Amino acid sequence: MRTLSPVARVSRPRALHYVVSALFVSAVALFATASVSWLPATGLPLLFLVAVLGSAVTFGLWPGIAAAAFAFATYNFLFVEPLYTFRVGSAADVLALSLFLFTAALTGWLAGRARDEADAATRRAAHLAQLSAFSSELGDCSSAKDVMAAFSLRAARVSDTPVVVMQQTGGTIEVATAEPAGTTLDDVSMQACERAFRYGREQAATAAGWQGSRFGFYPIVIDAKAVFVAGIGAPELDRLRSAEIDQTVTTMVAQAASAIGRIAQTQAINAARIRADQETLRAGLLLSLSHDLRTPLATILGSVSTLRDLGHSMPDAARMDLLAATEEETRRLARYVDDLLTMTRLKTGLKPHLAMTDMQDVAASAVTRAQAAHPACRFGLTMKDGLPQVWTDAALLEQALFNLMDNAAKFSDIKPVHLSAGHDESGVHFDVTDHGPGIAPQLHSVIFDPLFRGQDSGKSGTGLGLAIVKSIVEILGGTVTVSSPQPEGKGSVFTLFLPANGTLSS
Repeated sequence: MRTLSPVARVSRPRALHYVVSALFVSAVALFATASVSWLPATGLPLLFLVAVLGSAVTFGLWPGIAAAAFAFATYNFLFVEPLYTFRVGSAADVLALSLFLFTAALTGWLAGRARDEADAATRRAAHLAQLSAFSSELGDCSSAKDVMAAFSLRAARVSDTPVVVMQQTGGTIEVATAEPAGTTLDDVSMQACERAFRYGREQAATAAGWQGSRFGFYPIVIDAKAVFVAGIGAPELDRLRSAEIDQTVTTMVAQAASAIGRIAQTQAINAARIRADQETLRAGLLLSLSHDLRTPLATILGSVSTLRDLGHSMPDAARMDLLAATEEETRRLARYVDDLLTMTRLKTGLKPHLAMTDMQDVAASAVTRAQAAHPACRFGLTMKDGLPQVWTDAALLEQALFNLMDNAAKFSDIKPVHLSAGHDESGVHFDVTDHGPGIAPQLHSVIFDPLFRGQDSGKSGTGLGLAIVKSIVEILGGTVTVSSPQPEGKGSVFTLFLPANGTLSS
């Protein structure tokens, strides 16, 4: 595996700052030597102060102090009698050199401090910007992996070093995310990472020039357990700047831990809500089962008992009525059991059997099935020319269309129900139109809920038909909507839509 070495955050080696400062002073000395014949004596110290000031402003405090010392020595060597020695010939020159040294050192110190403070302010502003961006990104994270991906990116920008986030899975420590991608740990760094996981405490990187881990490790602790460990490459900086990076990274670690905890709590709440919804559905189904099965079973039991005990003495017409009632209630029970089984299959993760499906065949089959279930109701079918084939589950789609027409027939009494099929660039749509009483707008959001029943649904309704439609359509990747009442004040139109998504084939 490829192991990346940490990259220094500074743009130049620190030793180069002192070299360039010395070159500033040397350049001034050469200029002063060439100009000593016409340059006033009082102007020479000012030239050297300019070099000191330039070094301090450019490189900071200590290069400025070093430039002041070098300027003092150069000025003494070249321009103070006796020349080309470091001895001073008169008390006046001693005083002048002392004042020059003091002024140069003070200039370098003040300018260097100003430069260092300006740099520190710039760094703090940059760190705050990264913290702010990280906080904003956390709001969009939906998993711990998303949090750590955002963390690795921002931490790398703060430290200008490689960042690798490790996770422990089944006793094995592996890379969760890294910036740049492909960053891994050597054996020594991996040992430090294992200690961070084991003890839940930070593991500092080894100082430059010493043997040891070149990454500092920050455990991200949730419920007293390190779930991730972030490895930050050790920047080759002075102590102050390293401390600034450490403080910023520590803050980001705390934010990441808080975000992961929040996501875990949200997931737990959602799981609890799903369980509660499932329990509510289960309780509703049991309640519906106990209520809706009792009536047809009582009718069947009464009819059978009557036929057994009195059938031989009953008129033929009465016996036929009892048999017809028994058959009707048996069919009702069969439909109810079918709906329960279908809903159970859909709620337990039914996998559709996808194939290129002729929409005309599916629509015609659904209408034929609805007509057989409701002989007294008239069903119509209109299909647009060139209706394409769709990659879908024919059986599930037919069931959804049948349930829509079955529901419409229950509310339409003997008024006609019409199914129309069409298509456009976005996909295929089916419209089931009835002439019933319509659905109040405030009920549009609940009519697809399990066990919801309209007031005029009659005894044959199970309350699962539209819920089954919605579940099937979601499995097939489509949508189902209702428009009701229609402009004349009655009637409803249910629209089932299957998107193209590149699956349409003429």
